[in-house]
Amino acid sequence: MFEVELKARISSISELYNYLVKQLGFRAVKYVAEDNYFNHPCRDFGESDEELRVRLEKKGAESNVVLTYKGAMISDDRTAREELEVNVSGDITRVLSKLGFSVSAFKRKNGWFLWRDDIEVVLCSVQGVYKNKAFSLGNYIEVEIRVRTREEIPEARKRIIEFLNELPGVIEIDTEYYIEKMKKLAEKQ
Repeated sequence: MFEVELKARISSISELYNYLVKQLGFRAVKYVAEDNYFNHPCRDFGESDEELRVRLEKKGAESNVVLTYKGAMISDDRTAREELEVNVSGDITRVLSKLGFSVSAFKRKNGWFLWRDDIEVVLCSVQGVYKNKAFSLGNYIEVEIRVRTREEIPEARKRIIEFLNELPGVIEIDTEYYIEKMKKLAEKQ
C-alpha cells in the first residue's frame, strides 16, 4: 500500500471545515494525534528518509495506537511513499526502547478528521517537541489518498493537487516534513 499525501498551510481551520462539510459533503469527527518518532539504534532515519512512529490517535469516540513504518519517498515531489501500519495495544514505546530505539521527536495534531469517498482530510493545528524545545507549527490541511500500486500514484497526486487548488483559505502547499520544520527551528534557537 502506498500513501499519496500533500499538506498545505491554511488560514482558518473553522472556515475550511465549514466549506468541506457544508459545501462538499465531507463527514467529520474531532481528531487528535500524538506521535512519538523513533530513531533506529543502527541506522539514521534522517539519512535514509524513513520514519518509525507510534501514534495515539483519537477519531471521535474511537481511540487506538498505531505503529507506522514509512519508507523513503518514491516521488521527487515528496508526495508518495510506502506505508505499513499495525494497530497495537499495550506500551509499544517501552518495547521499542528495550530494543534500542529512542524517541527523537514528538508531534501533536489537534482538529478534525474528514472523509468522502477515497479522500481523507485532516484539518489541524500542529505542535511539536524536538531536542526538548516546544514549537507551534501552525494550521494545516493534510489530504491523503491510498493506492495499491505505483502506477496509481501520479493520478492520485494530480487529484490531490486539483482538490487543494479549489479550496478556500489554502495558503501554500508544503512538502517539508513537520520534523524538518522543528529541526530548523531548533537550530535557530
